[in-house]
Amino acid sequence: MFEPLHHDHAIESVIFRLNGKGGMTEQERLNLEKGYEKYWKSVLPGSSQAQVMEFAMGPTPIVDGSPKPLAPTMYIEYSRTGNAAWWMEIAGPMITIGCTQYSGWEKVSGKAFELFSALAKTLTSDHPLARICSAEL
Repeated sequence: MFEPLHHDHAIESVIFRLNGKGGMTEQERLNLEKGYEKYWKSVLPGSSQAQVMEFAMGPTPIVDGSPKPLAPTMYIEYSRTGNAAWWMEIAGPMITIGCTQYSGWEKVSGKAFELFSALAKTLTSDHPLARICSAEL
């Protein structure tokens, strides 16, 4: 007989994603970092930024001075076991919020909304993340 993981439901994790329009500049990323310090660091205290490496394959060389892609930034709340309980990743014009400890729709959707709202406080109307073109669950 099937027994749900958490005794009343079988959902283990939820991911929310908003897709913006356009790329992000280094200055726009710096503005997000200021917002992080002010608005959502207390909720997601850990942060990390992936490294981006660029190399040419084939006959087309890398052009010096061309804009480099920005590495994704991840903000994390760890559980007592050391795993990510909540995380928010900003990669280009995409914002992903994940929860790996599902505790009911009201709590999870409420916290995701709070994180999206905290992020929105840092965005100007012309920021790529402020122009949402799609949402995913």
